[in-house]
Amino acid sequence: MIRFNQPYTGNHSLSRFDPADLRGKQLGHFTVIWLRHPVPQTNHRTRKMLAVAEMTHLDELDTFAAKAWRLHLQDIIHAEQLSAVFQPILDMQQATLIGFEGLIRGPAGSKLHSPLELFRVARHCGMVAEVEQLACRIVLESFARLGLPGRIFLNVSPDVLRHKESKADNTLKFIKRLDLVPDQVVIEITENMPTVDYPLLRETTRHYRSMGFEIAIDDLGEGFSGLRLWSEIRPHYVKIDQHFTHNIHLDPVKRQFVRSIQEIAAKTGARVIAEGIESPTELAVIRDLDIAYGQGYFIARPAVSPPREVSEDIRRPLIRGRIYWDSHLKHWSWNRPAKTAVESSRTSHVP
Repeated sequence: MIRFNQPYTGNHSLSRFDPADLRGKQLGHFTVIWLRHPVPQTNHRTRKMLAVAEMTHLDELDTFAAKAWRLHLQDIIHAEQLSAVFQPILDMQQATLIGFEGLIRGPAGSKLHSPLELFRVARHCGMVAEVEQLACRIVLESFARLGLPGRIFLNVSPDVLRHKESKADNTLKFIKRLDLVPDQVVIEITENMPTVDYPLLRETTRHYRSMGFEIAIDDLGEGFSGLRLWSEIRPHYVKIDQHFTHNIHLDPVKRQFVRSIQEIAAKTGARVIAEGIESPTELAVIRDLDIAYGQGYFIARPAVSPPREVSEDIRRPLIRGRIYWDSHLKHWSWNRPAKTAVESSRTSHVP
């Protein structure tokens, strides 16, 4: 790591930064931190750091860099510099919206604007609980303020779900102050740890259920033990990782995986949400596999003020009827060929 203790002086300082950054990369360093002298108008913690650049390997940062990031996160939390965006969740059979997933963004223009970077740094600094609790509060407040219809899917990690500040009783009191009711809130458990205390998590989710909240598990198929998590907590919703959605119309193995997940869901009373839908063909194929709900950029991108109704571009492939695979022409079509003996042998619903 390269540190500058000189005050920031515009172009002169930047002219010294560029060669230092290059030299740092040549030496295998990953971070350049520029410190400035105290400015009276700023918070005493903020004075300690002006910029952090080119961070790619957090595990290799020294104590000084970790402290700088920790101070930066503390400032973000103190000033509540997080913002919420919402992505609609589509009912594939009815062509209506059932609610929204609440997502968080860090300060605009910051290295921590991306939620991946934000939580990566928070995890490295031991501040995941603080950041996640603020994120949940901001998502709920924004959802209530916008008056969005349907349910709000709230991302919560297992560790934070068990935190004393995140107890179901406290969550219930908070949403009541926002004029929300428990059946509007879905606790979406994000699986981001290799080990989970299943008995404790099962008891925690049972308590949330008893108060009227619904439970979802996120990214089934991506994490460490998604199937066991499903069997342990018996969620209301199961989200399929976008890996299985991407180009599903071109991959019969992915279709079989999704079909199997839907069969398990039907037997356990869960509803499946397919994430990462990015084309009308993916949408139609997933719908014809009897998946209940969908989410993805083709439906709508995350937005501060998301659409409240399904657009015609989305409704059209949903109401055109089933999609067919023509094994002779090797493509998908909404128009089934004439039912001759030859054509019947060539066409089918989703194979």
